[in-house]
Amino acid sequence: MEYKLINPIRTAASVALIVFGLAFMVLAYGYGLGTPINFGPGLFPFVFGGLLVVTVAIDFAQVVNDKAPDIVAGIELRRLLCVCISLLAFALLLGSAGFVPAVFVTTAVAMRAEPSVSWKILLLYAVSLSAVCYVVFLVILGIPVVAFG
Repeated sequence: MEYKLINPIRTAASVALIVFGLAFMVLAYGYGLGTPINFGPGLFPFVFGGLLVVTVAIDFAQVVNDKAPDIVAGIELRRLLCVCISLLAFALLLGSAGFVPAVFVTTAVAMRAEPSVSWKILLLYAVSLSAVCYVVFLVILGIPVVAFG
């Protein structure tokens, strides 16, 4: 019987993400899931934690069966950095500059991940998404966030 070596980095990452997803589910459960008619505040975090666990478990099963591509070789650093920086920018700008500028900057930085996007298209998307998010989250849903810092 032959034994194959499983990629230790992907194994560790998979285990860590499964543990994180399970912990997320446990913490979300503490907020209450609610009922099918009246959702509780913990329902969506609980579902997303479960989706994380299931997705990572499927990926790990493919790694064990040697059917998964080597994702590390396919990672494009520019795209990864743009998305990470855009999320960080949103977190930093939301409290100081306000919701609309945070959405605008987040969209603009994330779209720079694709080099072929022109500045006109980038600005169109950033302005449009900022306006739509303002209307949906602040006007319709009434979320108590400052629109402009």
